[in-house]
Formats: sequence, C-alpha cells, structure tokens
Amino acid sequence: MGKNEETRELIIDSARNRFLQYGFNKTTMAEIAKDCGMSASNLYRFFKDKNDILVEMTERCFRDTENCLREILRRPGMSAAERIKALVLEKLHINYDMIANEPKFNEIVMYITSERSDIVCRHKDALISSIAEAVAEGNRNGELEAPDIVKTADMISKATIMFGHPMLMNGYSLQELEDSATEIIETLVQGLRRR
Repeated sequence: MGKNEETRELIIDSARNRFLQYGFNKTTMAEIAKDCGMSASNLYRFFKDKNDILVEMTERCFRDTENCLREILRRPGMSAAERIKALVLEKLHINYDMIANEPKFNEIVMYITSERSDIVCRHKDALISSIAEAVAEGNRNGELEAPDIVKTADMISKATIMFGHPMLMNGYSLQELEDSATEIIETLVQGLRRR
C-alpha cells in the first residue's frame, strides 16, 4: 500500500469514528483533518468534501459485507436452505451490531439512502445475487424447484428486507429478529422445495 492509499485509509477511519460518534451532519472537514494530524487543505487533496468520504466509507463497508456473504456461499456441507438462512442472518448480525454499538449509524443510513441510492441499489443487487446463487445450487442438487432463480432471490430479499435495513430493526431484540428471520426463511424455502 502506497503512502497516498495509507493517508486515504487514515482519513476514512478518522471520519468513520467521528461520523459514528458525533453524526455526519455535525462533522466538519476541519475536524476530520485535525483527527488525522493534517491541515484541512491537505485533506482536500484526497477528498473534495465529507460526502465523498462517506461514499467511499460506505462502499468499503458494503464490500466487506459482500465478502462475508461470498464466504457463506463457499462453505462446504450446507444445504441451499441453510445457505439462504445464513445469508439473511449474516446481514442481520452485521446491521444489528452497528445499531447496537454506533449511536449515529441510522443518520448515515438515512443520508446514503436518500442521497446515493445508486450505492444502496448496487449493494441490494449483490445480496440478491448471493441468494440467487444459493437458490441455483438448490435447483441443481434437487433440493429446490425455483423456475425463475433471479425472481425467487428477489422475492426472498424483499420478504426479508427488515433484517437488512437497520431502521426497520429498531425496537426488536436480536433474538426476536433471528427468530423471525428463521421462521420467514423456513416458510419461503418450504414453498420452494421440490415436490
């Protein structure tokens, strides 16, 4: 990793800490620069504004989540139903952890959702693609019978949207959310089982 990339990492990490502690709206570029031990003018060499920092931070977070989902798809010895459940529960755990430990997380989610829906849509498509891969595996091994794999994956994603959307999880315990996700996945998979 080169010096410029190291500096970008430092900026993103510092901004992330500040955004999640004080909120995106209350954070200034000058504060981020100070946290990095640099001048604000130097910070602007790397990012044009805090929106750009937040976008890169979000894209990296989404990539990390997508890597976790791909790891689930590579695990040996799982049925398609187990994989689908594991994908939904992994997304739930990642988001629940952020809600529980980061007081300003919802502010960031609201900003990204309203201002950069393109990033959110790409991430949603990656989740649907992971589910589709699990459904296709179920079709191949005879466990499932889904005539339209992508449409089926999209429907599973829509039916479980609350477990991947932090603002919809507020007010529920992790156990309640896990139980609900498990029941929904089991019901959906039951309808897809080969008869």
